[in-house]
Amino acid sequence: MPTQTQSQKTFCKYVLLSLCALSMAGCLRPYRNSVFDPPTAQFPGIISQWGGTSGSNIRVLFVHGMCSHTEANWITAGWDVVIKGYFPAETMTEAAHSTVGQVQIVDHDYQIGPNKLAGRFLIWSPLTTADKARLNFDNPPGYSGPPIFTGGQFTWKRATLNSDLKSSLLNDCLSDAIIYAGYRGADIQTSMQNAICAALDGTSTNNTCVFPATYGHGSRKIAIVTESLGSRMVFDAISALKLEAQGRSPAALAAFDEAVSPITQIYMLANQLPLFALARPAPAPAVAGLDVSASPTPSMTTALGVLSEARARHRAKQSLDAQRSMVEAPLSLVAFSDPNDLLSYRIPPNDTAIVGNGTTVVNVITSNADSYFGYVENPYPAHTAYNQNPDAVRLLFGGSIKE
Repeated sequence: MPTQTQSQKTFCKYVLLSLCALSMAGCLRPYRNSVFDPPTAQFPGIISQWGGTSGSNIRVLFVHGMCSHTEANWITAGWDVVIKGYFPAETMTEAAHSTVGQVQIVDHDYQIGPNKLAGRFLIWSPLTTADKARLNFDNPPGYSGPPIFTGGQFTWKRATLNSDLKSSLLNDCLSDAIIYAGYRGADIQTSMQNAICAALDGTSTNNTCVFPATYGHGSRKIAIVTESLGSRMVFDAISALKLEAQGRSPAALAAFDEAVSPITQIYMLANQLPLFALARPAPAPAVAGLDVSASPTPSMTTALGVLSEARARHRAKQSLDAQRSMVEAPLSLVAFSDPNDLLSYRIPPNDTAIVGNGTTVVNVITSNADSYFGYVENPYPAHTAYNQNPDAVRLLFGGSIKE
């Protein structure tokens, strides 16, 4: 992640702390203790899928959002630290590294007592690196961001905070959303489609995904954790994979159903779907008869419909298999949003044009950083620091009833 220089950080911290000292109520996190929408909603956390059973194995598929991400800054110094902080006794094993085109897939297995959290991380930043490098002329020469931004050419004066936000939040982050919404979006979507295929244990050849005829998931479940733009990419990929399988054969569609049926939880950190829908509003009609025109999140609505249909078909096929009924718990979607995150939007939870059948949607309203005198919260951590927010992490892993 791009950061300010140490001297800039020290100066800014000194100034802000000085301002806060003027008023005890000056620096606040209004949602340090997160609230829910609907207010009385309850939802499971990732580890609820262990169900109190020793030896349980949960796969968690992590997909990052906009901004440059690497294994070092997103996994090693990011989620590895977060998971270790929440589960101090865990031991981690680097299970595998692979690539699907330009997308890297990194597996880290976290052994937590008798149970395992199998983390599968998709790093798609290489898909947009060359495009974003074209904005380097607008960065100052001393900007300490990603390597693609080395040697900036902007020598005119900018205020320190404005300069950092321009280089990081716009040139490195928002640019990803612009690229995906533009002419390269179709190619990027195909790349992510192939990567999601592999992440769900399929194989992709010539942009065609083949899932195993029989997985044998047993009681293992799958959770998906997406960040900002990653949510749209995952939903687009799920819908596209369904259309591809449906177009090939009933057997291919049945294999797709089995591949996605263990997905029981989706957690979105920094939901940007309504904003992206303004640029690419209409996904392919992956669900017959589904009208997404009234939805502010058509990609999510379509993908949830795809998952709902797949689970119903798979349930009917496996109706005599008790083990399968354990796999297909109700599908829940939890969207984390900081009201001061300029790039995040809540989801209207009771809108039937969004939720559909067999799915519950809950918004978690939280604060990722202090706001100063009710006037401003730094927009960079507001959008990027959900996994550094202790209360958000508590709810992500433990759910709404976790103490």
